[in-house]
Amino acid sequence: WLKTCPSQRVLRALPFARSLQSRMADPDSVEKLSKAVAAVAALPSLPAHQQTVDADLEAFEALRNAVFAVRKDEAAFRGFMIEDMQAVFELVIRRAQKKAIHGRLKEVLRILLESLDWVRAAQATDRLLEDLKDFGSDSPRLQDRLCMTPPPADFRPRVSPAVSRAMEAEVAQANADAESKLRSSWAVMAGFDYKFPKDHISDKMDRATEALTRLYEAVSRLSLVADKATGRECSAITALQSYQEKDFENLLTFLLTMYHCGVRNTQRGRIRFVVSKLKELCPRFQRVADDLEWRELFSGEGGGESAIAPSVEWAPVPDSVVVWIDAKREAFETSPLFNMHWFRGFHDADSAERLQPSLDCLEFIKERNSDSGTRVDVVLLNKKHLDLIPSIIKDCREKKRRAPKFVVISRNTTGIAESLRSYGIEDRTVVSDWKDASNIAMEEVARRRESAA
Repeated sequence: WLKTCPSQRVLRALPFARSLQSRMADPDSVEKLSKAVAAVAALPSLPAHQQTVDADLEAFEALRNAVFAVRKDEAAFRGFMIEDMQAVFELVIRRAQKKAIHGRLKEVLRILLESLDWVRAAQATDRLLEDLKDFGSDSPRLQDRLCMTPPPADFRPRVSPAVSRAMEAEVAQANADAESKLRSSWAVMAGFDYKFPKDHISDKMDRATEALTRLYEAVSRLSLVADKATGRECSAITALQSYQEKDFENLLTFLLTMYHCGVRNTQRGRIRFVVSKLKELCPRFQRVADDLEWRELFSGEGGGESAIAPSVEWAPVPDSVVVWIDAKREAFETSPLFNMHWFRGFHDADSAERLQPSLDCLEFIKERNSDSGTRVDVVLLNKKHLDLIPSIIKDCREKKRRAPKFVVISRNTTGIAESLRSYGIEDRTVVSDWKDASNIAMEEVARRRESAA
């Protein structure tokens, strides 16, 4: 009757329906929490020059917003790795030095510690627990949660029929979500032939990383389903068990190549979590993962790279990168550069279907400067984007990278050229024709490659 009730007002008036509706967070909010926690856990892995107070505060604000969005959904706080949860607590302790945000820090702690999983994570390390107790010494609620003795992880309290139905609905939703994300992530990995693409120019690495994120979320949900759905048919578990040993070998190859690619080190914790949980959930996967050739895959024992049995040949990493930002897409789409695998164009016209502002372009160049496997050789831009030049030069100096050659396209070449000499930009690289700009860029790439060789 509840499902077919024509009056939403009547449905909302029912106490049980109202509490269930308010308890379940939307999937987007749950995903934001997962990403926020992962971002916090990745902070210690950032380059030294990026480990700043601003980075901490930015990560904390994103976490705080995500926590508040799902604070009524207890299930949203389950499935995180203990290392990631402890990284969140460590961030809170670091930021506790700033008294102005103590209130916000304690708000987040109070919400997180309502979850027994987070209580167990806080209590797992004596030093961390003592630091949290000191910080929350003026909050009886925090002290109670930190000092409590949580029941075992497999404890199953007796519940009323109404709560039981709510839990069944939660498990059904988790089951559907897990199956969908499991299948979609597998499809993306198959599209890359089960090898993580080490392509710095296109969006392949981002799509492959998103596949791992979906797999991580699927495995987290599978843990919930397996824990609560005893005795019931679960399509997600069935889907997992339908994969054969060859499928799991392919999966491990993808995880292996990503684990050792050298550019996604912040994802290693998730990869270990996925492997560990899948071994618990699927005996067939455990047999494959425990074979001699895979046993030391993620353990760090036996010599690191030499312990990897499956041989994976990477495609050569593109060392040259050319960037072109323009308000007119045809400026670079009609250029011979456009078809080069090391070229990246940014279209920042206000009318653009997919706006790519100059800040996106600058961020892309900074990422390439931070990657020892790539080198930004040429940046092409017009008068509108001249303010990017000092920012790019400054970033190159800080990272001890050679500045790219700047090619400026402008109708008034004489006036622009004079103003750019202070940056060491040659008059001949200020042109009015797209074809001339392309030729200069290709000559510079060839010259720098020959010099590097």
